Amino acid sequence: MVFLGDTEPHHTSLWKIKFDKDYATIDTFVTLQQRFDKFLGIRYDYSNYYKRRENYYKSPSQNTEVSCNVIKENDNDNKWRFDTNDLNYQGCLKSNDIITLSIKNEIVKDRYEFLRGHDFQVNIGKEVYEEVVCHNKGIGVNDNWCIELIEKKFLDIIDDIESLSDLILRFNKLLIGPALSTNIKNGSVVALKHVSTGKYLSTIENLRYETGSKSQMVYLGGSELDRSSLWIIKFDKDFATTDTYINLQQRFGKFDKFLGMRYYYEYSARKYYYSSPSNHLEVSCNIMKKNYSDNNWRFDFCDLNNQGYLKPNDIITLSTKNEILNDRYEYLRGHDYQVTIGGEIYYEVICHDKVIGANDNWCIELIEEP
Repeated sequence: MVFLGDTEPHHTSLWKIKFDKDYATIDTFVTLQQRFDKFLGIRYDYSNYYKRRENYYKSPSQNTEVSCNVIKENDNDNKWRFDTNDLNYQGCLKSNDIITLSIKNEIVKDRYEFLRGHDFQVNIGKEVYEEVVCHNKGIGVNDNWCIELIEKKFLDIIDDIESLSDLILRFNKLLIGPALSTNIKNGSVVALKHVSTGKYLSTIENLRYETGSKSQMVYLGGSELDRSSLWIIKFDKDFATTDTYINLQQRFGKFDKFLGMRYYYEYSARKYYYSSPSNHLEVSCNIMKKNYSDNNWRFDFCDLNNQGYLKPNDIITLSTKNEILNDRYEYLRGHDYQVTIGGEIYYEVICHDKVIGANDNWCIELIEEP
């Protein structure tokens, strides 16, 4: 049985969502898996003599029954599609989106059944449950679902819970488990928060400058972490010091793209770097190629009480060597210059060789260890 449970998350209310793309859009089929490879769906009724599919099983309220079963060919339908009425929908399914879920009725042509939770009560044993059904009537508020993303670490820990004692032990493991390292390791996932504004260094696949190199843009994003603000930090030591070259790779993207500055070529010679919309040195995110861009950065501490190694929450500056003008270093800066691309406004991130100021300070946050 599938039912409306508690208002707080519980191991019975966790589902693994599966689809065949990197991200789900409204034309994507999704499946929702519970434990033991059982999936949310509706089952056919084969009660007739000739074993033909003539209908789906009915729920106690005489709607289409929703259940959780092992996927079998010609036994049940488990492929769902979602839709949303949110005018601010970004094109891909995100955590906290309000959606409807529908499944194609394979018996009645061109009919879709919508997942609904309602207050019809079902008594099983001595317990009372609120029924979840599918229907093909008018869509209403009872058909709206908020999808919440639960950490994979949490899922792994509670995956095979069998008893209350198991549950207590697993939550202790989750809450008291090993702390993150005191030093940032090669291959860690990090975020860089701009100290002056509280915004994160961000980049998005296919968001490109309309001037300069027309490469993938780097900008100051929101004050909350999201996929666009995650970077993999790479270096050739166990831990990074101020004489270590580091690379910052976009965490989520189709290719291995790195933070850097691109050269402009004239007659096959490197002439200068591309300019940003504000006529500073442009910072972009690109595939690393020899004689194509500078992607090696060095950091320096803003705190005199630093421990020598790069640690979570250190306040740092980031600089890269200007390979065209010898002995010049360019510093990564976030500022309030606005750039409009595709009708959206972004705050520019640049490099400069002027006096270092507050806009050059970044707080490095450790998100995940390798």
